[in-house]
Amino acid sequence: MPENAAQFIESQLRNVGRQNTGRRFTREKKIFSLSSYKAGPKAYCYYSHVFALPSKSTINKLLQHLSLNIGINNVMLHYLRNVSQGLKEENKSVSLIFDEIFLMPELKYDMKNRLKIWMPM
Repeated sequence: MPENAAQFIESQLRNVGRQNTGRRFTREKKIFSLSSYKAGPKAYCYYSHVFALPSKSTINKLLQHLSLNIGINNVMLHYLRNVSQGLKEENKSVSLIFDEIFLMPELKYDMKNRLKIWMPM
């Protein structure tokens, strides 16, 4: 059985019979739920009525603790630099590919950084 499936079943068994406010989820389960929500918000809403899933507010709280900035991710560049140090010179060719993403139009206020964020379509 895949690890994600086993964690999902374990989470369902642990939270069965609990009220919505009494459910507890691991950080990994919350991150998995976040990716599921971003893939299909309507489907996530439907499945949250069928299964014990973290609420939308729980997922948003998780997002508030993540540091997401626009631009190139310096952590990833540092990781690539460390990995490339162990490679032979002929294996150090790297292609960085940037892809555009779809942003839903939205106006948000980031209380942590005190920023108004406009996300045009």
